[in-house]
Parts: sequence; C-alpha cells; structure tokens
Amino acid sequence: MNHAVIQRSEMMSASLALGGRPLALSEYATTGLMGVAVGPRGHGKTNAGLLIAEQLSGQGWVSVLIDPEGELESMYGEATKNPEALRGHLTARDRAIVVVSAKDAGEFVPFGQVILECADAFRKPLYVLIDEGQLFSAAKKRKDGVGEATDICRRAFKSDHLCALNFDQG
Repeated sequence: MNHAVIQRSEMMSASLALGGRPLALSEYATTGLMGVAVGPRGHGKTNAGLLIAEQLSGQGWVSVLIDPEGELESMYGEATKNPEALRGHLTARDRAIVVVSAKDAGEFVPFGQVILECADAFRKPLYVLIDEGQLFSAAKKRKDGVGEATDICRRAFKSDHLCALNFDQG
C-alpha cells in the first residue's frame, strides 16, 4: 500500500525570526506546525503570537486574530463583522491580518467553523491566533457553546490544512 506524504509548499520558503537563529519552516512542510503558549499573564504570549502573525502575513499567509477583549482592533483595524465577511476575506485573501471579535465561546463558534471550512476548501497558508483561549475551551464539554468551541479547537489542531495555530492560555 502506498501512502502519500502531503508537503505544504507554503512552508518551504517561510521562516520566523523570533530572536537568535531564524526558524526555517521547511522542516515542518510534511507535518504542519502547531503551537500552544501557556503561561502567567504579562509574560509575552500574545506579543509572541502577534510577531508570528506579522511575519507570516508578510510572507503571503493570512493571519486571523481572535480577539475577545477588543485590544487588537486598535493595532490591526476594525474587526470582521460576521462569519460571512470572514469567509469573504479568507476566500479573496484581500487582508493579510483579519481581526475577529468574539467575546465568548458562543460568538467564536460560527467564526471557528468558517476558519476550518476555508482552511479545508482552499488549502492556503493560514495562521490563527486565539487570544485568551481559555474562554473558548474546556477539558469537559460545557454549555454556552464551550463544548462546540472546544471541538473546533481540537479539529484545528488535527487539521491537515490549517498550517499554524497559536492558542494563548494565560
């Protein structure tokens, strides 16, 4: 039985300069790259995620920033109004950085579904930063959309097409 190895071409020329020697993403072209940032408040998790978003966006990726606290709009422009507008941006790839305002799991779920659908349909480089990820996930399913939001986050981590995900729990 032959097994095909998926090689993500967008990873072949991508790199990240996070201090020290630049990280060539070509080494992750067949496995994808997922990251989780966990730590106390004020230790730079979000800033590191934004640095990654800016660098990858400069290399042709689209970065989607999930912003529950409304902090990122002042830096990256007005938040996308609804899931269909997000679908439009991901389809047209007309914005390098797209901010999504989702204050809780219930607001996140429709946007998360669109991100997964577009990642699967278009197979284009996509980086997603979920700021304050603890608002959208739980070890056990709960009400108010947290169970469904948790499922979306888990699917994103298993996705062959979603190339990077930074999940900030702080």
